Amino acid sequence: YSKIPDDLTLDDPVFVKRKSGRERGVIKYIGFPDFKKGVEYDGCWIGVALDTPTGNHDGCVDGVKYFKCKPKHGVFVRADKMELDDGKISGQVFLYPQHSTKRLLRFDIRLE
Repeated sequence: YSKIPDDLTLDDPVFVKRKSGRERGVIKYIGFPDFKKGVEYDGCWIGVALDTPTGNHDGCVDGVKYFKCKPKHGVFVRADKMELDDGKISGQVFLYPQHSTKRLLRFDIRLE
């Protein structure tokens, strides 16, 4: 088995890379679950409680409770399939000026 990544701790906010895109969650388990032994990737797995009900379980897999979260909020991912949420906010803000409802203003923001 490979070692547990040094930069990860329980309750760290993360983004999980999934087929549907990036999903936000919180680390609830770091280790080597029994149900993943013998699969192609034998390294460390990260149990994440997602913010939305797009997961596979509630932290319990094959009768073993690895962590606790709401139903359909839990996923296990490899460490290379997620990234830490650095707390920086980025995106776009759309505003209608106070005296005009016809002109939409767009601002790109990044807060650090």
